Amino acid sequence: MKTVEEGPVSPAVPSGNAAFILVSKEDMCLQLYSSCSELLFSAPISCGSEYGDKRTKEDERTPEGVFSIRRIEPSSEWTHLNPENGCREKGCYGDWFIRLNTPLSLRIGIHGTNKPEEIGLRTSEGCIRLNNMDIDRLVEMVYVGMPVIITPAAEDIAADTKAL
Repeated sequence: MKTVEEGPVSPAVPSGNAAFILVSKEDMCLQLYSSCSELLFSAPISCGSEYGDKRTKEDERTPEGVFSIRRIEPSSEWTHLNPENGCREKGCYGDWFIRLNTPLSLRIGIHGTNKPEEIGLRTSEGCIRLNNMDIDRLVEMVYVGMPVIITPAAEDIAADTKAL
């Protein structure tokens, strides 16, 4: 079993032919591609509840642009504050948290969920959520430093245009 003490859970260089992740907020989909642009993996997602590109650390927007994987961390024991009842809940991130290098916050990542019924909806606080089975498969194919491209939906572009 992989643990935090062992360091990064994926090699710093590609171990297979996976080359980059493409996240489409328009299609609510994460896709993993090879260096030859061959689709290797695809899964539905949930993303930030607010439309547009991330503007502040506190907003609930999913950042758009080209980023990279900073760390891959086991997260099954992590807790998250439930704003509805004020209690800390375990399992909100699934078994894995793929932390991204983003300019406004290092708290943005790709992770599992304890609310699979919300996949396909804009309900996260800015992270990209996958079904737990999908995050478990994805961590076996990605590596620290892998590029992650996040593209906007039409509604995100409209929200960013209004903000100008």
